[in-house]
Formats: sequence, C-alpha cells, structure tokens
Amino acid sequence: MKRLIFVIFVLYTASASSAAYYLDPIYKNDFYSNRIEDDGAYLWVASKYGLIHYEKSTEKCTLFNNVLIPKKAVIVSVFKDKKGKDLWIGTFEDESYKYDGNLLTRYSASTENYPYGPLYRSYSMAFDSENNPWIGGYWFYTDCAKNKNYVVADNAMSDCWENFAMDMAYDSKGKLWIAVDQRKYTYLASYENGDRSSTKVLQGTAATSLAIDSNDKIWLTCTDGIHNYDPVTKSDIKYSYDNNPDIPETIYTACDIDESGNIWFVGSNYLLKYDQSKFTYYNCNGFDQARSVYCDGPVVWVYTGNDDIFRFEGEKFTSVNIGTALSGIKVVENEGKDFTITYDKGGVVRISGDVEIRNINIYNVSGLLVASASYSGENNVTVEIPAISKGGIYLLKVGYLGGESIIKSVID
Repeated sequence: MKRLIFVIFVLYTASASSAAYYLDPIYKNDFYSNRIEDDGAYLWVASKYGLIHYEKSTEKCTLFNNVLIPKKAVIVSVFKDKKGKDLWIGTFEDESYKYDGNLLTRYSASTENYPYGPLYRSYSMAFDSENNPWIGGYWFYTDCAKNKNYVVADNAMSDCWENFAMDMAYDSKGKLWIAVDQRKYTYLASYENGDRSSTKVLQGTAATSLAIDSNDKIWLTCTDGIHNYDPVTKSDIKYSYDNNPDIPETIYTACDIDESGNIWFVGSNYLLKYDQSKFTYYNCNGFDQARSVYCDGPVVWVYTGNDDIFRFEGEKFTSVNIGTALSGIKVVENEGKDFTITYDKGGVVRISGDVEIRNINIYNVSGLLVASASYSGENNVTVEIPAISKGGIYLLKVGYLGGESIIKSVID
C-alpha cells in the first residue's frame, strides 16, 4: 500500500469492563473491523451486507458474491497487498481468504503452538518487504510465508482472556508494530525478524488501531485516548479531552494518515484531524457510529455502523447508505430447494432438481446480469453463457414452482 498503515478497530463503551462485553454478539458483528480498502475507481467495504464494491464516481454499491466464504461468516477486515494485486479478506470465525481477481482461496494457518483451531478473528494484516502477508487474530499472529505463529502478547494475568492483534504495520526499518487489545494490559507490541516472540512495549490500556508517520512515530487509538509513541526516545504522549479542549469527548477507534502527513481519527460522532500542530474536528447530521477511516488523496472516507459511507472533501461531507445504493443481487440464506449444477468450458450450464424450474437469472461477481432464461416447468434445463469459459464467481437465481433459490458457484 502507499503508506504504512492498516486501520482496524473496536468501539468500546464506558461500561465495557467484563468478559461478557467481549462475547456480546453485537460487538462481534459490528464494532470491529478494518472496513475500507482502495481499489482505484472503487472501494472495497466490509459491510453488514457482506463485502461491497463501491464505485466512487457513481456511488453504486455492488455485493461481492462468492461461494468459498461460508454464508454465515462475518467479514471483519479487507486489505490489498503492496502491489495492489491481491485482495485479502479476514473473517471473524473462518480464517482469511485471498482473491486474485478471479479465484478465491482460503488461507489456513499452522496449528503449531495454536491449540484453538483456525486462526479466526482475523482483524489485522501487514505485508513485509517481500510482500508476504502477516495476519493478526485472537492470541496469535501468523507469518504466512513460513506458516509460523507468534503470541500477540504473553499474558500472565489470570483475569484476562482477551488477547487480540487489532492492527499491524511495518515501519521504515522493517519492524512490525502491533496494536493490542488485551483489555487494560498490553496495548502496543513489536516484532523483529529473528525474535522468538513479540516484545511488549506499552501497557495500561487497550488499543484498536495504529498508524506510522514519516518519522516512524506510532499513533494509536486507545480506550483512554490517542497515543503517540516515539520508538527512539521511548516516550508516549497521550492526547484526550482531559488535556486538550480541541478534542471532543468520545472514544476514538480508528486512524489513518493522508498524503500531506495529517493524521485522521474517527470516534462515533466525530472526524478528527491532527495537522502536526493542532486538532480540528468535523461532524454533520447523520454522522454517527463511525467505525473506519481511510485517506485517499484529498478525500477521507468513513464507514459507519449504520452502513453509511461518508466522503469528506474540501471540509464538506456527502454520504450514501449502502442498503439504499446496493445493486445486483443480495446474497441471502438459501431457504429454497437444492439443485445440481454442472458446466462445460463451452459456456453451457446444466441445472437439475426435483421441482419444476420456471426461470433462471445468472449474475457475475459485479452483480451484472449475464444470462437469463424462462422455462415451461422442467426438471433439467440448460443456459448458455459464452463468457463463462473465462471462469469466475457467479450467482444463480433459480425460480421454480412455489419459490426460488439463490446459489453461489465458482467456475474455474
């Protein structure tokens, strides 16, 4: 990516102090997530509906239809590698996936030193100098190239079961920095090549996001305020409404750095900018439950828990609601009949079932209709799609007597 930052975060509440808080399903499904990634004329957004492809110029939102990610998996993060080629998708309960523009493949971490099963809660990711991904999750983070796991932060506190790598980024010297949510204990850790485990750097609160500026200073959003850590002097400066009247009272949960070196933070109702000398905050009607921030040239993008995408440019806000702007077919739980689907390289799809098929619509990954056919009520039908010989991810909407089924399929 064009800068040393990967945004990922959790929204905390003042009363969130018990273990039950971490197990709350609303917290799980909504308040985590590095939700925004750039894709040229588009953004990738991890929304409540699933992974969205958002066209910046038209505000059109299209659902990324896929078949390999389980339907019930909660997508909590999305990243592009350094070359801007592969898209990595992190889920809460089903590890991570790589999408190369055509095929979607699942990454399964090593179980060495990891007795808990898959590396789930994949909140964070960073890419080393060779563009190899490192994935951070619950208790561990993984060097994917070597398929080796490392403990996020050793925990000697018997009352702390939480240990999450919430965000990760490399500095200019090749050191990996990790924003840690270990409740009130470790909130910043580091790793250098050759180390056996992470090094605890700062303790006393919980971090949700980090960004590294051009001087290799580390900015963190934490439950007690915004922190700025200098690895050279080992000084840690905290900024909050307690010591700075220009900072509104809220908990800031995500940060990013623009091309001019300004650091941007979001915290529920506020977008906050630090220009290396002072803080300035912005908000507008409807700007609420801010979850993620992404700097894109002169534009700052914000995703909210209400599934709104805000564009901030020239000190003005515009917004679009994903649910309202969503085009294509929304993937839903398939409560319809099951069908057998086969295909050949010539572009012929064959569908059979035990009910009378009335119509079929087939959509590509962008949500565009590529084929449609109607039938008088047959159990075995065919549909021709010449472009299907190229392969890819497709969604089939099959109408039959008494209902319809939505089926996801990969054609390789």
